[in-house]
Amino acid sequence: MENNNQNIPEPEREIEPVVPEVSAEEITVSAMEGDKKSKKTGFFKSRGFKYGSFATAMTALLIIVVIAANMLLSTLSDRYSWALDFTSTGMYDISDATKQVVNSLDPSLNIEITVFYKESAYPYYLSEPIKRFANLSDNISVTYVDPEKNPGQLTAFGDEYNIQSGAIVLKGGDRVRVFNVDDYLESDTETGSMHIYVEERLAAGVLFVTKDEIPVVYFLNGHGEEGYDSLMNMIANNGAEVEEINLMTDTSGFDPASKLMVICNPKRDYSDSEIRLIDDFLNNENVLGRNLMYFSSTDAVSVPNLEKYLREWGIEFANDMVLDSEYCVGTTPYMVIPQFSTEEIMNTGTVPSTVTSPIMPNSRSVNLLFAENTMYKTQSLISTFEESSYSKDKSVVSSTWDRQDADKSGPFSLAALSMKYKYLNNVQVQSYVMASGSVDMLDGNILTYSGNGEYIMQLYKLMVNEQDDTILAAQKSTSSTVVTLSKNQTLTMTLIVLVVLPLICLIVGLAVYIRRRFM
Repeated sequence: MENNNQNIPEPEREIEPVVPEVSAEEITVSAMEGDKKSKKTGFFKSRGFKYGSFATAMTALLIIVVIAANMLLSTLSDRYSWALDFTSTGMYDISDATKQVVNSLDPSLNIEITVFYKESAYPYYLSEPIKRFANLSDNISVTYVDPEKNPGQLTAFGDEYNIQSGAIVLKGGDRVRVFNVDDYLESDTETGSMHIYVEERLAAGVLFVTKDEIPVVYFLNGHGEEGYDSLMNMIANNGAEVEEINLMTDTSGFDPASKLMVICNPKRDYSDSEIRLIDDFLNNENVLGRNLMYFSSTDAVSVPNLEKYLREWGIEFANDMVLDSEYCVGTTPYMVIPQFSTEEIMNTGTVPSTVTSPIMPNSRSVNLLFAENTMYKTQSLISTFEESSYSKDKSVVSSTWDRQDADKSGPFSLAALSMKYKYLNNVQVQSYVMASGSVDMLDGNILTYSGNGEYIMQLYKLMVNEQDDTILAAQKSTSSTVVTLSKNQTLTMTLIVLVVLPLICLIVGLAVYIRRRFM
Protein backbone atom coordinates (compact mmCIF):
# COMPACT_ATOMS: atom_id res chain seq x y z
CA MET A 1 0.00 0.00 0.00
CA GLU A 2 1.35 3.22 -1.15
CA ASN A 3 2.12 5.95 1.21
CA ASN A 4 -0.08 8.85 -0.03
CA ASN A 5 1.54 11.44 2.21
CA GLN A 6 5.07 11.11 0.87
CA ASN A 7 4.68 14.02 -1.54
CA ILE A 8 3.26 16.30 1.03
CA PRO A 9 5.88 18.77 2.08
CA GLU A 10 6.46 19.34 5.65
CA PRO A 11 5.43 22.72 6.98
CA GLU A 12 8.21 25.32 7.30
CA ARG A 13 9.36 26.05 10.77
CA GLU A 14 8.97 29.63 12.02
CA ILE A 15 12.21 31.40 12.70
CA GLU A 16 12.05 33.35 15.86
CA PRO A 17 13.55 36.86 15.69
CA VAL A 18 16.69 37.41 17.51
CA VAL A 19 16.18 40.17 20.01
CA PRO A 20 19.37 41.88 21.00
CA GLU A 21 20.03 42.05 24.59
CA VAL A 22 19.55 45.60 25.91
CA SER A 23 20.02 46.62 29.43
CA ALA A 24 17.34 48.42 31.38
CA GLU A 25 19.59 51.49 31.69
CA GLU A 26 19.96 51.75 27.92
CA ILE A 27 16.19 51.43 27.44
CA THR A 28 15.60 54.28 29.88
CA VAL A 29 18.12 56.64 28.22
CA SER A 30 16.74 55.92 24.73
CA ALA A 31 13.20 56.62 25.85
CA MET A 32 14.20 59.92 27.36
CA GLU A 33 16.00 61.05 24.21
CA GLY A 34 13.03 60.09 22.06
CA ASP A 35 10.70 62.01 24.31
CA LYS A 36 12.88 65.12 24.07
CA LYS A 37 13.02 64.91 20.29
CA SER A 38 9.27 64.50 20.10
CA LYS A 39 8.66 67.49 22.33
CA LYS A 40 11.12 69.67 20.36
CA THR A 41 9.58 68.80 17.01
CA GLY A 42 6.10 69.31 18.36
CA PHE A 43 6.83 72.82 19.69
CA PHE A 44 7.98 74.19 16.31
CA LYS A 45 5.00 72.59 14.65
CA SER A 46 2.60 73.74 17.29
CA ARG A 47 -0.21 76.22 16.53
CA GLY A 48 1.02 78.61 19.20
CA PHE A 49 4.51 78.77 17.76
CA LYS A 50 3.31 79.35 14.20
CA TYR A 51 0.84 82.13 15.00
CA GLY A 52 2.95 83.68 17.73
CA SER A 53 5.87 83.96 15.33
CA PHE A 54 3.61 85.41 12.64
CA ALA A 55 2.27 88.03 15.02
CA THR A 56 5.80 88.91 16.11
CA ALA A 57 6.98 89.15 12.50
CA MET A 58 3.97 91.30 11.54
CA THR A 59 4.58 93.61 14.48
CA ALA A 60 8.26 93.96 13.59
CA LEU A 61 7.37 94.54 9.93
CA LEU A 62 4.80 97.17 10.87
CA ILE A 63 7.34 98.98 13.04
CA ILE A 64 9.85 98.94 10.18
CA VAL A 65 7.21 100.23 7.75
CA VAL A 66 6.18 103.04 10.12
CA ILE A 67 9.80 104.10 10.65
CA ALA A 68 10.55 103.98 6.92
CA ALA A 69 7.33 105.83 6.08
CA ASN A 70 8.11 108.49 8.68
CA MET A 71 11.62 108.98 7.27
CA LEU A 72 10.29 109.11 3.72
CA LEU A 73 7.49 111.53 4.53
CA SER A 74 9.85 113.74 6.53
CA THR A 75 12.21 113.91 3.56
CA LEU A 76 9.38 114.60 1.11
CA SER A 77 7.86 117.16 3.49
CA ASP A 78 11.13 119.05 3.63
CA ARG A 79 11.51 118.86 -0.14
CA TYR A 80 7.93 119.64 -1.16
CA SER A 81 6.61 121.48 1.92
CA TRP A 82 3.84 118.99 2.67
CA ALA A 83 3.49 120.12 6.28
CA LEU A 84 0.04 121.50 7.03
CA ASP A 85 -0.21 125.11 8.20
CA PHE A 86 -2.62 125.25 11.15
CA THR A 87 -1.92 128.91 12.00
CA SER A 88 -5.05 131.06 11.88
CA THR A 89 -3.39 133.58 9.55
CA GLY A 90 -1.82 131.02 7.23
CA MET A 91 1.64 132.19 8.28
CA TYR A 92 3.47 129.61 6.18
CA ASP A 93 1.15 129.30 3.19
CA ILE A 94 2.56 130.62 -0.10
CA SER A 95 0.16 132.83 -2.07
CA ASP A 96 -0.90 132.04 -5.63
CA ALA A 97 0.64 135.31 -6.88
CA THR A 98 4.03 134.31 -5.48
CA LYS A 99 3.75 130.88 -7.09
CA GLN A 100 2.99 132.52 -10.43
CA VAL A 101 6.04 134.74 -10.12
CA VAL A 102 8.29 131.75 -9.40
CA ASN A 103 6.67 129.57 -12.08
CA SER A 104 7.36 132.25 -14.70
CA LEU A 105 11.12 132.15 -14.05
CA ASP A 106 13.40 131.62 -17.00
CA PRO A 107 14.56 127.98 -16.65
CA SER A 108 18.10 129.06 -17.49
CA LEU A 109 18.30 131.56 -14.61
CA ASN A 110 19.21 130.40 -11.13
CA ILE A 111 18.26 132.35 -8.01
CA GLU A 112 20.62 132.12 -5.05
CA ILE A 113 19.19 133.00 -1.62
CA THR A 114 21.74 133.64 1.09
CA VAL A 115 20.64 134.04 4.71
CA PHE A 116 23.30 135.65 6.87
CA TYR A 117 22.52 133.88 10.12
CA LYS A 118 23.45 130.68 11.92
CA GLU A 119 21.03 128.13 10.50
CA SER A 120 20.39 126.24 13.74
CA ALA A 121 19.54 129.48 15.57
CA TYR A 122 17.36 131.02 12.85
CA PRO A 123 13.69 131.19 14.01
CA TYR A 124 11.35 128.61 12.52
CA TYR A 125 8.76 131.25 11.57
CA LEU A 126 11.41 132.77 9.27
CA SER A 127 13.19 129.66 7.99
CA GLU A 128 9.97 127.81 7.13
CA PRO A 129 8.64 130.38 4.60
CA ILE A 130 12.13 130.59 3.05
CA LYS A 131 12.22 126.80 2.69
CA ARG A 132 8.73 126.68 1.21
CA PHE A 133 9.58 129.46 -1.21
CA ALA A 134 12.73 127.68 -2.39
CA ASN A 135 10.80 124.42 -2.81
CA LEU A 136 8.66 126.08 -5.48
CA SER A 137 11.43 125.72 -8.05
CA ASP A 138 14.59 123.73 -8.67
CA ASN A 139 16.12 127.01 -9.88
CA ILE A 140 16.15 128.41 -6.34
CA SER A 141 18.77 127.47 -3.77
CA VAL A 142 19.21 128.53 -0.14
CA THR A 143 22.47 128.88 1.77
CA TYR A 144 22.97 129.94 5.38
CA VAL A 145 26.13 131.83 6.32
CA ASP A 146 27.06 132.43 9.95
CA PRO A 147 28.41 136.03 9.98
CA GLU A 148 30.17 135.44 13.30
CA LYS A 149 32.28 132.68 11.79
CA ASN A 150 32.50 134.26 8.33
CA PRO A 151 32.34 138.06 8.79
CA GLY A 152 34.06 138.60 5.45
CA GLN A 153 31.02 137.17 3.64
CA LEU A 154 29.01 140.31 4.51
CA THR A 155 30.81 142.08 1.67
CA ALA A 156 30.94 139.09 -0.67
CA PHE A 157 28.33 140.67 -2.99
CA GLY A 158 30.11 144.02 -3.07
CA ASP A 159 30.94 146.85 -0.70
CA GLU A 160 28.04 148.94 -2.05
CA TYR A 161 25.47 146.65 -0.39
CA ASN A 162 24.78 147.31 3.28
CA ILE A 163 24.49 143.66 4.29
CA GLN A 164 23.94 143.15 8.00
CA SER A 165 23.61 140.10 10.22
CA GLY A 166 20.19 138.56 9.58
CA ALA A 167 20.00 139.87 6.00
CA ILE A 168 18.38 137.86 3.20
CA VAL A 169 20.17 138.35 -0.11
CA LEU A 170 18.87 137.28 -3.52
CA LYS A 171 21.16 137.04 -6.51
CA GLY A 172 20.13 136.32 -10.06
CA GLY A 173 22.54 136.89 -12.90
CA ASP A 174 24.32 140.19 -12.27
CA ARG A 175 21.63 141.64 -9.99
CA VAL A 176 21.49 141.55 -6.22
CA ARG A 177 18.65 142.48 -3.86
CA VAL A 178 19.30 142.84 -0.13
CA PHE A 179 16.65 142.70 2.60
CA ASN A 180 17.92 143.44 6.08
CA VAL A 181 15.95 142.41 9.17
CA ASP A 182 13.99 145.67 9.32
CA ASP A 183 12.78 145.05 5.77
CA TYR A 184 11.02 141.75 6.50
CA LEU A 185 10.36 141.84 10.24
CA GLU A 186 8.40 144.57 12.01
CA SER A 187 7.55 144.79 15.70
CA ASP A 188 4.02 145.80 16.70
CA THR A 189 4.34 147.66 19.99
CA GLU A 190 0.57 147.60 20.60
CA THR A 191 0.04 143.83 20.32
CA GLY A 192 3.55 142.62 21.05
CA SER A 193 3.53 140.47 17.90
CA MET A 194 5.88 140.51 14.95
CA HIS A 195 4.67 141.27 11.43
CA ILE A 196 6.49 139.10 8.92
CA TYR A 197 7.05 140.00 5.27
CA VAL A 198 9.42 137.20 4.25
CA GLU A 199 7.34 135.79 1.40
CA GLU A 200 6.59 139.08 -0.32
CA ARG A 201 10.21 140.26 0.06
CA LEU A 202 11.44 137.07 -1.57
CA ALA A 203 8.95 137.46 -4.41
CA ALA A 204 9.95 141.12 -4.79
CA GLY A 205 13.59 140.09 -4.92
CA VAL A 206 12.89 137.55 -7.65
CA LEU A 207 11.06 140.16 -9.72
CA PHE A 208 13.90 142.63 -9.20
CA VAL A 209 16.71 140.32 -10.25
CA THR A 210 14.83 138.89 -13.24
CA LYS A 211 13.24 141.96 -14.87
CA ASP A 212 14.60 143.22 -18.17
CA GLU A 213 14.24 146.81 -16.98
CA ILE A 214 13.81 148.18 -13.46
CA PRO A 215 11.42 151.16 -13.33
CA VAL A 216 12.29 154.01 -10.96
CA VAL A 217 9.42 155.52 -8.95
CA TYR A 218 9.74 158.85 -7.11
CA PHE A 219 7.80 159.73 -3.95
CA LEU A 220 7.94 163.47 -3.38
CA ASN A 221 8.60 164.79 0.11
CA GLY A 222 9.60 168.07 1.74
CA HIS A 223 6.06 169.49 1.80
CA GLY A 224 4.52 167.45 4.61
CA GLU A 225 3.50 164.61 2.29
CA GLU A 226 2.03 161.67 4.21
CA GLY A 227 0.28 158.33 3.93
CA TYR A 228 2.35 156.72 1.19
CA ASP A 229 4.42 154.13 3.07
CA SER A 230 2.20 151.15 2.19
CA LEU A 231 1.99 152.14 -1.47
CA MET A 232 5.75 152.62 -1.62
CA ASN A 233 6.31 149.16 -0.15
CA MET A 234 3.82 147.61 -2.54
CA ILE A 235 5.48 149.15 -5.59
CA ALA A 236 8.92 148.14 -4.32
CA ASN A 237 7.62 144.60 -3.79
CA ASN A 238 6.73 144.48 -7.46
CA GLY A 239 10.30 144.93 -8.58
CA ALA A 240 10.65 148.72 -8.82
CA GLU A 241 13.36 150.98 -7.46
CA VAL A 242 11.65 153.54 -5.20
CA GLU A 243 13.19 156.81 -4.07
CA GLU A 244 12.00 159.64 -1.87
CA ILE A 245 13.07 162.97 -3.35
CA ASN A 246 12.71 166.67 -2.56
CA LEU A 247 12.47 168.73 -5.74
CA MET A 248 14.01 171.76 -4.00
CA THR A 249 17.17 170.01 -2.85
CA ASP A 250 17.66 167.02 -5.17
CA THR A 251 19.34 168.54 -8.21
CA SER A 252 20.84 165.41 -9.74
CA GLY A 253 18.09 165.24 -12.35
CA PHE A 254 15.66 162.48 -13.17
CA ASP A 255 16.84 158.94 -13.78
CA PRO A 256 16.28 157.91 -17.42
CA ALA A 257 14.52 154.79 -16.09
CA SER A 258 12.07 156.84 -13.98
CA LYS A 259 8.45 156.17 -14.91
CA LEU A 260 6.25 157.47 -12.11
CA MET A 261 6.03 160.29 -9.57
CA VAL A 262 3.72 160.08 -6.53
CA ILE A 263 2.39 163.01 -4.45
CA CYS A 264 0.40 162.25 -1.29
CA ASN A 265 -1.58 164.98 0.52
CA PRO A 266 1.05 167.73 0.80
CA LYS A 267 0.67 170.26 3.64
CA ARG A 268 2.48 173.04 1.76
CA ASP A 269 2.20 174.19 -1.83
CA TYR A 270 4.85 173.59 -4.47
CA SER A 271 6.80 176.53 -5.79
CA ASP A 272 6.68 177.64 -9.42
CA SER A 273 10.09 176.08 -10.05
CA GLU A 274 8.94 172.77 -8.54
CA ILE A 275 5.82 172.80 -10.71
CA ARG A 276 8.06 173.28 -13.75
CA LEU A 277 10.14 170.28 -12.67
CA ILE A 278 6.98 168.18 -12.39
CA ASP A 279 5.94 169.33 -15.85
CA ASP A 280 9.40 168.59 -17.24
CA PHE A 281 9.21 165.13 -15.73
CA LEU A 282 5.86 164.36 -17.38
CA ASN A 283 6.80 165.89 -20.76
CA ASN A 284 10.08 163.95 -20.77
CA GLU A 285 11.64 166.10 -23.49
CA ASN A 286 8.45 165.81 -25.57
CA VAL A 287 8.65 162.01 -25.61
CA LEU A 288 6.12 161.64 -22.77
CA GLY A 289 5.96 158.13 -21.21
CA ARG A 290 6.06 159.36 -17.60
CA ASN A 291 3.22 159.57 -15.11
CA LEU A 292 1.91 161.11 -11.90
CA MET A 293 -0.30 159.80 -9.09
CA TYR A 294 -1.79 162.43 -6.79
CA PHE A 295 -3.76 161.63 -3.62
CA SER A 296 -5.65 164.34 -1.75
CA SER A 297 -7.87 164.31 1.34
CA THR A 298 -10.73 166.10 3.05
CA ASP A 299 -8.19 167.72 5.39
CA ALA A 300 -6.00 168.88 2.49
CA VAL A 301 -4.66 172.44 2.66
CA SER A 302 -4.89 174.86 -0.21
CA VAL A 303 -2.16 174.21 -2.79
CA PRO A 304 -3.05 176.72 -5.55
CA ASN A 305 0.03 176.18 -7.73
CA LEU A 306 -0.45 172.42 -7.83
CA GLU A 307 -4.22 172.70 -8.28
CA LYS A 308 -3.73 175.12 -11.19
CA TYR A 309 -1.40 172.68 -12.89
CA LEU A 310 -3.90 169.81 -12.43
CA ARG A 311 -6.60 171.91 -14.10
CA GLU A 312 -4.46 171.94 -17.24
CA TRP A 313 -4.97 168.19 -17.25
CA GLY A 314 -8.73 168.60 -16.81
CA ILE A 315 -8.84 167.69 -13.10
CA GLU A 316 -10.22 169.76 -10.23
CA PHE A 317 -10.91 168.85 -6.59
CA ALA A 318 -14.07 170.08 -4.83
CA ASN A 319 -13.84 171.52 -1.31
CA ASP A 320 -16.13 168.87 0.15
CA MET A 321 -16.47 165.46 1.83
CA VAL A 322 -18.34 162.66 0.10
CA LEU A 323 -20.56 160.41 2.22
CA ASP A 324 -22.85 157.48 1.58
CA SER A 325 -25.63 156.37 3.92
CA GLU A 326 -26.02 152.89 2.40
CA TYR A 327 -22.79 151.87 0.70
CA CYS A 328 -20.33 152.34 3.51
CA VAL A 329 -18.31 150.34 6.02
CA GLY A 330 -20.54 149.59 9.00
CA THR A 331 -22.51 152.68 9.90
CA THR A 332 -19.80 155.24 9.12
CA PRO A 333 -20.87 157.14 5.97
CA TYR A 334 -17.43 158.68 5.40
CA MET A 335 -16.02 155.14 4.82
CA VAL A 336 -17.55 155.08 1.35
CA ILE A 337 -17.76 151.89 -0.69
CA PRO A 338 -18.02 153.18 -4.27
CA GLN A 339 -17.85 151.34 -7.59
CA PHE A 340 -15.25 151.01 -10.31
CA SER A 341 -16.09 152.51 -13.66
CA THR A 342 -17.07 149.94 -16.27
CA GLU A 343 -15.61 152.17 -18.97
CA GLU A 344 -12.47 150.84 -20.60
CA ILE A 345 -9.36 152.31 -19.01
CA MET A 346 -7.39 154.25 -21.57
CA ASN A 347 -5.20 152.00 -23.73
CA THR A 348 -5.78 148.99 -21.51
CA GLY A 349 -8.95 147.15 -20.51
CA THR A 350 -11.75 147.10 -18.00
CA VAL A 351 -11.16 146.37 -14.34
CA PRO A 352 -10.53 142.63 -13.82
CA SER A 353 -13.59 140.82 -12.53
CA THR A 354 -11.56 139.48 -9.60
CA VAL A 355 -11.07 142.93 -8.10
CA THR A 356 -13.31 143.43 -5.06
CA SER A 357 -15.03 146.68 -4.15
CA PRO A 358 -12.87 149.67 -3.23
CA ILE A 359 -13.04 151.65 0.02
CA MET A 360 -12.57 155.42 -0.11
CA PRO A 361 -12.42 156.95 3.40
CA ASN A 362 -12.46 160.74 3.90
CA SER A 363 -12.66 161.46 0.19
CA ARG A 364 -13.16 164.66 -1.75
CA SER A 365 -14.95 164.57 -5.06
CA VAL A 366 -13.00 164.96 -8.31
CA ASN A 367 -14.50 167.05 -11.10
CA LEU A 368 -13.56 166.54 -14.74
CA LEU A 369 -13.34 169.86 -16.57
CA PHE A 370 -13.56 168.30 -20.03
CA ALA A 371 -13.80 164.89 -21.62
CA GLU A 372 -11.33 165.47 -24.44
CA ASN A 373 -9.48 168.23 -26.27
CA THR A 374 -6.60 168.37 -28.70
CA MET A 375 -4.03 167.11 -26.17
CA TYR A 376 -5.88 165.45 -23.27
CA LYS A 377 -8.50 162.84 -22.52
CA THR A 378 -10.13 162.35 -19.12
CA GLN A 379 -12.32 159.74 -17.52
CA SER A 380 -13.72 158.81 -14.12
CA LEU A 381 -12.21 155.72 -12.49
CA ILE A 382 -14.15 155.37 -9.22
CA SER A 383 -17.57 156.85 -8.47
CA THR A 384 -20.32 156.64 -5.86
CA PHE A 385 -23.83 155.28 -6.25
CA GLU A 386 -26.37 157.88 -7.27
CA GLU A 387 -29.22 157.16 -4.85
CA SER A 388 -27.42 157.04 -1.53
CA SER A 389 -24.35 159.28 -1.86
CA TYR A 390 -24.18 162.96 -0.95
CA SER A 391 -21.52 165.55 -0.20
CA LYS A 392 -21.12 168.27 2.39
CA ASP A 393 -18.98 171.34 2.41
CA LYS A 394 -15.99 170.66 4.63
CA SER A 395 -16.94 173.54 6.91
CA VAL A 396 -20.17 171.82 8.05
CA VAL A 397 -19.06 168.19 8.20
CA SER A 398 -18.06 168.39 11.85
CA SER A 399 -21.60 169.28 12.92
CA THR A 400 -23.36 166.24 11.43
CA TRP A 401 -22.92 163.39 8.96
CA ASP A 402 -26.65 163.06 8.45
CA ARG A 403 -28.02 164.04 5.09
CA GLN A 404 -29.44 167.56 4.92
CA ASP A 405 -31.48 169.38 2.30
CA ALA A 406 -28.53 171.61 1.44
CA ASP A 407 -26.27 168.67 0.65
CA LYS A 408 -25.41 167.86 -2.92
CA SER A 409 -26.62 164.54 -4.31
CA GLY A 410 -24.47 161.98 -6.09
CA PRO A 411 -23.08 160.33 -8.02
CA PHE A 412 -19.58 161.73 -7.48
CA SER A 413 -16.28 160.84 -9.04
CA LEU A 414 -13.72 159.96 -6.35
CA ALA A 415 -10.79 159.14 -8.64
CA ALA A 416 -10.06 160.14 -12.23
CA LEU A 417 -7.46 159.65 -14.94
CA SER A 418 -6.17 162.14 -17.48
CA MET A 419 -4.02 161.27 -20.47
CA LYS A 420 -1.81 163.66 -22.42
CA TYR A 421 -0.94 162.17 -25.79
CA LYS A 422 0.76 162.83 -29.11
CA TYR A 423 2.01 160.88 -32.11
CA LEU A 424 5.66 160.19 -32.87
CA ASN A 425 6.28 158.47 -36.20
CA ASN A 426 2.59 157.58 -36.33
CA VAL A 427 2.81 155.86 -32.96
CA GLN A 428 0.88 157.25 -29.99
CA VAL A 429 2.86 158.08 -26.85
CA GLN A 430 1.24 159.29 -23.65
CA SER A 431 1.67 160.37 -20.06
CA TYR A 432 -0.96 159.82 -17.36
CA VAL A 433 -2.09 161.75 -14.30
CA MET A 434 -4.26 159.88 -11.81
CA ALA A 435 -6.00 161.95 -9.13
CA SER A 436 -7.72 160.48 -6.07
CA GLY A 437 -9.76 162.34 -3.45
CA SER A 438 -8.70 159.95 -0.68
CA VAL A 439 -5.15 159.43 0.55
CA ASP A 440 -6.63 157.15 3.22
CA MET A 441 -7.40 154.62 0.50
CA LEU A 442 -3.66 153.81 0.79
CA ASP A 443 -3.90 152.74 4.42
CA GLY A 444 -2.07 149.45 4.83
CA ASN A 445 -5.05 147.32 5.87
CA ILE A 446 -7.43 148.90 3.35
CA LEU A 447 -4.88 148.61 0.55
CA THR A 448 -4.38 144.91 1.27
CA TYR A 449 -7.86 143.66 2.11
CA SER A 450 -10.04 145.65 -0.29
CA GLY A 451 -9.92 146.13 -4.03
CA ASN A 452 -7.81 149.28 -3.64
CA GLY A 453 -4.44 147.59 -3.81
CA GLU A 454 -5.09 145.45 -6.86
CA TYR A 455 -6.74 148.33 -8.72
CA ILE A 456 -3.93 150.77 -7.93
CA MET A 457 -1.44 148.17 -9.12
CA GLN A 458 -3.41 147.76 -12.37
CA LEU A 459 -3.00 151.48 -12.94
CA TYR A 460 0.65 151.30 -11.93
CA LYS A 461 1.36 148.58 -14.48
CA LEU A 462 -0.45 150.62 -17.13
CA MET A 463 1.77 153.59 -16.35
CA VAL A 464 5.09 151.73 -16.31
CA ASN A 465 4.06 149.43 -19.16
CA GLU A 466 4.45 146.14 -17.31
CA GLN A 467 2.54 142.88 -17.49
CA ASP A 468 4.17 141.03 -14.58
CA ASP A 469 2.19 139.37 -11.82
CA THR A 470 1.26 141.61 -8.94
CA ILE A 471 2.46 140.90 -5.40
CA LEU A 472 -0.19 141.80 -2.84
CA ALA A 473 0.81 139.47 -0.01
CA ALA A 474 -0.74 140.30 3.34
CA GLN A 475 1.45 140.63 6.40
CA LYS A 476 1.90 137.51 8.53
CA SER A 477 1.86 137.75 12.32
CA THR A 478 3.45 135.71 15.11
CA SER A 479 0.80 136.69 17.63
CA SER A 480 -0.97 133.81 19.40
CA THR A 481 -4.46 133.16 18.07
CA VAL A 482 -7.07 130.45 18.23
CA VAL A 483 -6.22 127.72 15.74
CA THR A 484 -8.84 127.48 13.00
CA LEU A 485 -8.75 125.03 10.13
CA SER A 486 -9.60 125.91 6.58
CA LYS A 487 -11.96 123.77 4.56
CA ASN A 488 -9.08 121.96 2.83
CA GLN A 489 -7.23 121.39 6.11
CA THR A 490 -10.37 120.01 7.73
CA LEU A 491 -10.95 117.66 4.79
CA THR A 492 -7.34 116.45 4.91
CA MET A 493 -7.44 115.73 8.64
CA THR A 494 -10.82 113.99 8.26
CA LEU A 495 -9.49 111.72 5.53
CA ILE A 496 -6.42 110.80 7.59
CA VAL A 497 -8.33 110.08 10.81
CA LEU A 498 -11.49 108.50 9.39
CA VAL A 499 -10.17 106.79 6.25
CA VAL A 500 -6.42 106.25 6.07
CA LEU A 501 -5.73 105.05 9.63
CA PRO A 502 -8.82 102.74 9.82
CA LEU A 503 -7.93 101.33 6.39
CA ILE A 504 -4.42 100.43 7.56
CA CYS A 505 -5.85 98.68 10.64
CA LEU A 506 -8.40 96.83 8.48
CA ILE A 507 -5.73 95.55 6.08
CA VAL A 508 -3.53 94.31 8.93
CA GLY A 509 -6.51 92.66 10.63
CA LEU A 510 -7.61 90.89 7.46
CA ALA A 511 -4.08 89.61 6.89
CA VAL A 512 -3.98 88.12 10.40
CA TYR A 513 -7.44 86.58 10.03
CA ILE A 514 -6.69 84.98 6.66
CA ARG A 515 -3.42 83.61 7.97
CA ARG A 516 -5.04 82.01 11.01
CA ARG A 517 -8.13 80.75 9.17
CA PHE A 518 -6.67 79.22 6.05
CA MET A 519 -2.99 78.53 6.71
